[in-house]
Amino acid sequence: MKSASQVSQIPIPFPKIAKLDPSLMSILGLGVLFVILTIIQSRNGKKGKTATARWATPGEIQRCRKLAKMAIRKRKFDNAAYYITEPIGAPVSTPERVLGRKSGTNIMFPEINRGMLVCGGTGSGKTANVIDPCLHSAIAQGMSIALFDGKGRGGQSETLIPLALRHGYEVRVLAPGDLISNTFNTFDSIKDERDVAGARERVSVLIDNTSEKDAKKDSFFDPAGSSVLSGAFLLAKWVAKVEADPLLANILMVNQILKLSNLSKRLIAGRDTIDPWIYSEFGILTATGKKDSQNSPEGSILATAIKMLAPLVIPNYLSTFCGKTTFPGFDPQDPLKVDGKQMVVFMLDPDNVASTVPLIAMAIHQVVAYNLRAGRQEPLVCSFDEFHLLNLPIVLKWLAVDRYNGSSIIIGTQYLSQLDAIYGKDRARGFLTNCNTKVWFNPGDPDTERSLSQAFGEEELELKSNSKSYNFGKNSGNSRSVNDQLHKKPLIEAHVIGQFPKGKCIIQSPGTGDKDNVSIPFLHQFSYDSEQSKAFKERSLADHNAIREFIINERDRASQIDFSQELLRYTQILERLLPLSAEAVTEDSMSNFDPLHVVGSDIINCFQASGFDITEYEIEAHKKYLIPADLMVKDELKPLTYADLGRLLNYNVSSHEQPPPPIPAATGANF
Repeated sequence: MKSASQVSQIPIPFPKIAKLDPSLMSILGLGVLFVILTIIQSRNGKKGKTATARWATPGEIQRCRKLAKMAIRKRKFDNAAYYITEPIGAPVSTPERVLGRKSGTNIMFPEINRGMLVCGGTGSGKTANVIDPCLHSAIAQGMSIALFDGKGRGGQSETLIPLALRHGYEVRVLAPGDLISNTFNTFDSIKDERDVAGARERVSVLIDNTSEKDAKKDSFFDPAGSSVLSGAFLLAKWVAKVEADPLLANILMVNQILKLSNLSKRLIAGRDTIDPWIYSEFGILTATGKKDSQNSPEGSILATAIKMLAPLVIPNYLSTFCGKTTFPGFDPQDPLKVDGKQMVVFMLDPDNVASTVPLIAMAIHQVVAYNLRAGRQEPLVCSFDEFHLLNLPIVLKWLAVDRYNGSSIIIGTQYLSQLDAIYGKDRARGFLTNCNTKVWFNPGDPDTERSLSQAFGEEELELKSNSKSYNFGKNSGNSRSVNDQLHKKPLIEAHVIGQFPKGKCIIQSPGTGDKDNVSIPFLHQFSYDSEQSKAFKERSLADHNAIREFIINERDRASQIDFSQELLRYTQILERLLPLSAEAVTEDSMSNFDPLHVVGSDIINCFQASGFDITEYEIEAHKKYLIPADLMVKDELKPLTYADLGRLLNYNVSSHEQPPPPIPAATGANF
């Protein structure tokens, strides 16, 4: 055992510190405390006493990146992330590179299932700097994508389709009037002739996207027309079932149902034949059809329904929405399913936006809603740039409820009042509330700029004032004092937002902040590489044109339907399935002239004046033609369609003559 003297000789590891003066210790302690408080304040941001708005610190932005990388690494369908590689125009980084140290990215968006809103006026850079790069990262990660391309030719799809194909995606396109378009028949997803809810849902989407926001609606005729239109949808399904031909259920059949002569009387006569659920949808029409014809609103109800349907019945678009559904069609056993590395594109016709919007809106509604009900393996990224072109209130449900089912919604708009005009203030507020990631470019709209400045709040401004006083007398002397005054000012003024150059924005992300505060905004100016961007676009356009040419050359045109012939065939089918009983023919449909004759020259002049070519028809100018009784209303011809002309000519064909050739168009003429 060592002695006490030996222990005392063991060297002390640290030199002995002399005892400090207590006052010196106090000063040193205050200095250390000041340093600690300064570090904490720099990390957490300045917290004012009179105003608390502030910009995010670098540490809070870095926290956002960490959350995004964690989501990319775990790859969950209900919690994913986007990333943006700068400079804009450079090839998108792979997820593996993003997760590495040299990621080459500085903007990342976690929690994308909580929705993203990108706002900016034309030319502000919202699509090129945020929406497209986010979609590039989604493609690089293998997410399923539903893309709405409101520009059509020259839009997002020209670069995104080739990029997706290079990453091994399957792609389907729905583009009314375009030769590369697939077919989407909305009736294929109506269960049967009793699916009243399905028919009403489609009619509701149709009306929302054909009616002007401020258009005055009639409290009787608009609901009545809507009910009749949904009844016609169900009746088309019934006709297809009875005729054992599913392709008969389409928009064109609905059009012919609504234009069928004496429709209400035919429905009443066939009440025991058609399904009672169909008959109930026509309840208002059949009730008015029993009234005196002079006072009956039947014609106005039918005219309202026809007006609602009219934007859909355009010859150039019928092949896109009539026939067997091939869109999306990735899985023949589950044709509406979109999952894994699959992309569906909904394109408007830029030359006829008003007519293609309702058709595209119905398709988006059905395809996306179906895929958010089914089990998913990957997030479904739904990109709606130029969202104001559509009227889809269900997107609010996809944001609020279906984020747990894999939805990741991107909404692009130019300024806030665009959403107000289409959806109303309450729904527009709902979109803002449920899009937790927001990116604000220059909106070019003073109202939006003021709203943003107000929403970002005020920050505290500390001003110092010096004062000096002079004393005279026995104990005279001067005194000097420094006062701190706290003021408030907007975190960012409205006019500053309106002066943002292209590519500059304010970003709010739920991942930016600390444990007490999130979605703290920060400013960012995206860098842009014009040479790389130009090379990428040129390559993409060349690939896109090659893809178009290949699809057009491979498409089987022989199988395309001649809808001009279908008009007459559909009318004949309807007249056979819904005949007029003897009691249903009223005096109004009979002519006092038995029968009435029309001179052939009148027929020729009428159709030539309308610009229709009927040279294939052998119509003799001086011959008198008989008119079927149901084409008469009070001794006068009713407005005739081409189908009616076909019946008129068939009515006058002798037994040894051949029937006239098919009618070449779907437009009507009035003698």
